[in-house]
Amino acid sequence: MNPYFVLLSFVFLISTVLSSANPPFDYVWGTAHHVLPETHSEESGYFSLCEGNDGRIFIGTSKYDHNAYLVEFDPVTEKQRVVVDAHKVCGLTAKGYAAQAKFHTRNYVGPSGIIYAGTKQGYAKKGDTSEYPGGYLITYDPRNDTARNLGMPYEKQGIADVVADESRGLIYVVTCEEQHWMLYDTETKKFTELGPMLTPYATTLMDAEGKAHALTKDFQLATYDPATKKVSLRPIEVGGKIFERASRSSIPTWNLDADGRTAWLILMNDAHLLSIELSSKGK
Repeated sequence: MNPYFVLLSFVFLISTVLSSANPPFDYVWGTAHHVLPETHSEESGYFSLCEGNDGRIFIGTSKYDHNAYLVEFDPVTEKQRVVVDAHKVCGLTAKGYAAQAKFHTRNYVGPSGIIYAGTKQGYAKKGDTSEYPGGYLITYDPRNDTARNLGMPYEKQGIADVVADESRGLIYVVTCEEQHWMLYDTETKKFTELGPMLTPYATTLMDAEGKAHALTKDFQLATYDPATKKVSLRPIEVGGKIFERASRSSIPTWNLDADGRTAWLILMNDAHLLSIELSSKGK
């Protein structure tokens, strides 16, 4: 099984009241819930898991050759239901490799509570000559139980990452296969390409100033400033030297610090933890 798969059966942790006089505790009791079996195949999924602003859990599923779904789990009632049928919301019927077989993106939850996600292709089986048309940017609003298809960012490219800047009406998308950095304007309803090609598994970080950051294919820091509508590139330096990863296949994972200006970065095949000041000159 692909190492980036995560089991669709997830654990919802139930709080345990413990006396402060007896830490640490031995167990935190939990219950395993099987995600609706009709919404996935191979008992697997990807990064598509989040808690909504209403406390419910939203799981994007992968059903190869068929479709992808966003499933809502209510931890209070322990009930599940499909809230997004990717093919239905996009008006599609394709099967095989041409199907929207995965929700692969981390579900991004905006301040409004809207959930942003994107679809991706599965794997072509022997003899399947169908062509994948491209992934779709999809939103789900729990407040009115409404799903929307915002369109295809880039033809023949799946979607690997979605981040929304609701205050400015902007949505950042990273495609997979070639890693195009795309921007969707909710007012004009159009996609534009920001320019630099990104590293595989790239994701967008937004800092406290509203600037968007991503890592390029040659591992520079790309920054898009929505105020100027321009992208700048800066090298990443450690100890006065340009940082070089072990290989171009090094998979990056980064998150924004609570200060809103520092990124913490690790690589899957490197034990170092990097701290990047997003507004610096690259050091």
